[in-house]
Amino acid sequence: MNYSDVKEAVKSCPQLEGLDSTILAELFWIATEKNFARGVLVYKQGELLDGSFCMLLAGRLRVWIDGVSVTEISAPILVGESAFATVSHTRGATLQVSSDSATLLEFRPSEEMLAGPLSKLFAEVAWERWLMATRMEPG
Repeated sequence: MNYSDVKEAVKSCPQLEGLDSTILAELFWIATEKNFARGVLVYKQGELLDGSFCMLLAGRLRVWIDGVSVTEISAPILVGESAFATVSHTRGATLQVSSDSATLLEFRPSEEMLAGPLSKLFAEVAWERWLMATRMEPG
């Protein structure tokens, strides 16, 4: 994707809304674009946190919890960040590319970012996701 499309996606991602522009800029510059084909697992439930989270830029991901397909998500949305907010630091769901392809930005934030501005963000997003997940129907 081109620079302006990626920058706009970062700005328009609902979970990043209200995040300080300095932190957004830092996230933008540390990001790595990754492309995946249909069927590829982006994250696997139960995996130990590897220090990364992603933002889906294009395409769709199927969300599996305990082997059950619970929903499909589309861009722009953060994925993988809730593992930072859990005690076990493990992935809570399997994310599989369900469209022909998917483009994600992978972030590997510094310890300072994790301990500071991102810690509150991750806790809030994880709580919202839990509330949403408890209301999801298989699909």
